[in-house]
Amino acid sequence: MIDQYRNAPFLRIATSSLPVHGPDYVEYGMYQVAFRIIGHADHVGGLAWHPQSTLSIDKNVVNLASGSTDGLIYLWSLESDAPISSLRGHTSRISRIDFHPSGRFLGSASYDYSWRLWDIETTKELLLQEGHSREVYAIRFQNDGALVATGGLDAIGRVWDLRTGRSAMVLEGHVKDILAVDFSPNGYQVATGSADNSVRIWDIRTLRCSYTIAAHKSLVSDVRFFHGSSTLVSEEWDNGIRPTISGLYMVTCGYDGFVNIWSCDDWNLLKKLAGHDGKVMSIDVSSGMYFCDKNLSSI
Repeated sequence: MIDQYRNAPFLRIATSSLPVHGPDYVEYGMYQVAFRIIGHADHVGGLAWHPQSTLSIDKNVVNLASGSTDGLIYLWSLESDAPISSLRGHTSRISRIDFHPSGRFLGSASYDYSWRLWDIETTKELLLQEGHSREVYAIRFQNDGALVATGGLDAIGRVWDLRTGRSAMVLEGHVKDILAVDFSPNGYQVATGSADNSVRIWDIRTLRCSYTIAAHKSLVSDVRFFHGSSTLVSEEWDNGIRPTISGLYMVTCGYDGFVNIWSCDDWNLLKKLAGHDGKVMSIDVSSGMYFCDKNLSSI
C-alpha cells in the first residue's frame, strides 16, 4: 500500500510491502528512502498520513499511522523510530486505515468483520461497527467528515453516518469482493472498485448506483478521485478525448497492470498508463497531479 504526503515541496510517499514489518518513507523526487520505520511484528497493510501533518520535529506529533496483520495500529512521529502510541481492539488483520479530515480520528477496516473509529489523542475506541457479513477491506471518509464508506469481501459497500453510527446507504450490486472505495470531492458520489473488474458510481442523494464502468480486465485494486486541470490539450489524452469540463477525474488501477484515468463528467476513459509488468496493488495522486502506483515489486 502507498500513501502520499501532500504538504511538502517534494513528493513524499509512505510505502508498505509484504516482507517489511514497517513503512518506508520515500523522497520520491530523489528516488531514495529517507528512513524506514520498524515496529510491527507482522506484515503492514493499512497506511495513512495525518491530514495536517507538517513533518514536525515534535516527537509527540502524529505524522503517520500504520496497521498490520497483527491487528495493531501504530501512530508515528517521523522524528522517532518508536511509535507514539498504539490502537488495540481488532482481533484480526488490519486491511486499510484512513484519517478523518479533522485529524482527530482514525477509521480502520479489518478482517475481523468490523470497522472501528478511534480517537488518536486518547487512543480510545469510539465506535465498533459489525455491519458486514465478511471481512471489511476498504474504508474512506467523506471530505466534510460526516460520512464514512466501507467495502467488504461480502461484495457489499456501506455508507455510515458518523453522527448516529448507523448505515445510511447499502451499496449492493457488485458480484465479487469490494477492494476499494472513495468519496468524490463533490460529497455525494462514492466509487467502489471490485474483484468483478468493475467500478460502480453511487449517488447518495438518490441512494442508487448511477453508473457502472468495466474498468479493468482483472480485479480493480484501488480507486481515487482527484482534481486536475480542465484546460489540458486533447493531444495529451488517448483517442483525442478532451478532458473534463469540471476538472474532476477518477483514477483506477488493477491486476491487469494498468492505471486508468477517467472523466467524472461522462465516465469516459481518458488515459491508460502502462509500465508495470505485474499487478498494480495501490495508487495515489499528489496535489501536483503526480501519480504514484505500486505493484508487487516496484513503485
